[in-house]
Parts: sequence; structure tokens; C-alpha cells
Amino acid sequence: KFIDSTDTSTWKTYRNEEYGFEFDYPSVFVVSEHPGGTIGVVSLDSEPANFEGDARFTIVVNAYSKSFTFDQVGWVEEVLVSNYKEESIMIDKHEATKRTGVLGPNVFGWGGMQHGFIHIILEDDILEIDYNSEDKRVEMYMDQILSSFKFID
Repeated sequence: KFIDSTDTSTWKTYRNEEYGFEFDYPSVFVVSEHPGGTIGVVSLDSEPANFEGDARFTIVVNAYSKSFTFDQVGWVEEVLVSNYKEESIMIDKHEATKRTGVLGPNVFGWGGMQHGFIHIILEDDILEIDYNSEDKRVEMYMDQILSSFKFID
């Protein structure tokens, strides 16, 4: 059984004081924090929890300074080779852009997986939520997780 997205009563809340946000996630997931502002949320089906190998569902949160010069948007458009879709969304009163599609064959070793990048524009930073899954219901799960995303003081 992957995730029962209809029952969120057992979900946990991840809270990050340093970057000022929290979100709910299925209790079957494992959260791991990595140096440099990366927070990973990995389902128990994923082995190992360092994002190497085949993960059934992985969420990674990164924080970038707005002054960071890497062309993230251009890179995202390059790696999402099919079913590319881009939309503007709101996450807890902040403008965001959600880009989704299927990864190219040589990207992260996860070619062919459904992948999404959400970029939230903050005052000084850009928060990126990066996720992928083999499961076709990934967008339904992510919409539910994103609906719980809150920025904290």
C-alpha cells in the first residue's frame, strides 16, 4: 500500500525553524535533513534514504538566494522532456510556479519518472520543492501536501 490520500488523520507535520515553513506528510514517510538547506522526505519504500537508487516517492526542499545565478528555469525545462506543463499557483499567500513533466532518460538515474519543481518566490530567497515518483497519482498526493504548506514566523 502506497499512501491513502483520503485519510490524513495519521499524517505528521514537518517544521523547519531555520527556513520558516512547515507542511504535513504521510506518516509512512521518513524525513531526513541534509547540509546546505536540503530537507528530504522519502517514503519507506525508498532505499536508501539518501536519494540514490529508485525511489517510489521523493520530496526535496532547497533554499536558494535570489542572487544565485544558476538558470534553474532553463535547467528544469531541459530535464522535463515530455508532458511538460507550467502553471502559476499560490502557496500560503506566496506566488509560486509549478513545472511538471517526465524526466529525460539520464537525469538523476530516474529517467521516465514523473517529476515536478515548484519555485516559491520569497523576500530574499527562492524555495524549491522538487519531487518525483513512479506512482501515477503523484500530483494528487503533492496537491494534498502543498495544501498544508505554511510559512511560520
